[in-house]
Amino acid sequence: MGALAGPLTVAKFTVRGELTDDFHTTFLKAIRHRAFKPLTPDEEAEERIGWCAVGSPLDAELSHDAVFYNSYLNLGLRIDKWRLPATLLKAELNDAIAERLQKTGKERLGKTEKDELKDRIATRLKKRILPSMRHFDLVWNLDSMVLWFWSQSQKTQEQLSVLFEQTFGLELVLHSPYVAATALDLTESEAQALSTVEATPFHAAKKAERERARDKTRAEDRAQAEEEE
Repeated sequence: MGALAGPLTVAKFTVRGELTDDFHTTFLKAIRHRAFKPLTPDEEAEERIGWCAVGSPLDAELSHDAVFYNSYLNLGLRIDKWRLPATLLKAELNDAIAERLQKTGKERLGKTEKDELKDRIATRLKKRILPSMRHFDLVWNLDSMVLWFWSQSQKTQEQLSVLFEQTFGLELVLHSPYVAATALDLTESEAQALSTVEATPFHAAKKAERERARDKTRAEDRAQAEEEE
């Protein structure tokens, strides 16, 4: 799902912080430092997140021209995770435990031995499968400091925010009616009133509005049905 193709499922953020004069150089260096690196079966990591080219999850070279276009910074966020077949893992573990018990003459294995067998089997299975891959694009307008990210998943947005701050040293703030209001020239009484409300993303506000409209329609339908009876 991304900026160049796919459904238009996008979240809007404000980037808080100041850009330095040499941000092109420092940003590119930081992006390459956190470019996506594939998972390998022998390492302990179960999930990996990193930057790739916009619209191209397999491209982690990230040249200047691939990242910067006029006043925009364009990147892809790639997240890979091992997803081992649970049934197969359990079956192979049970066989390995039975074999170990037979060889040692023990009645049962301790937790440490079971974990060791499980890790060994998991590593073997990882050599036979590929990690699952997810990919999301982002486009950041460096003039307006507005960023669009092609995912509405809260967890994915949190992962983005962490990596973004680690990379750029800047904060991402999800757009909401509250955030939009803070950018206005408010009077003192308006600012005080705003401080008492709860921040809500724009898409959440629209969802609540749709739910109210749906509930109203249902209530009207029920009332009409009762009158006809």
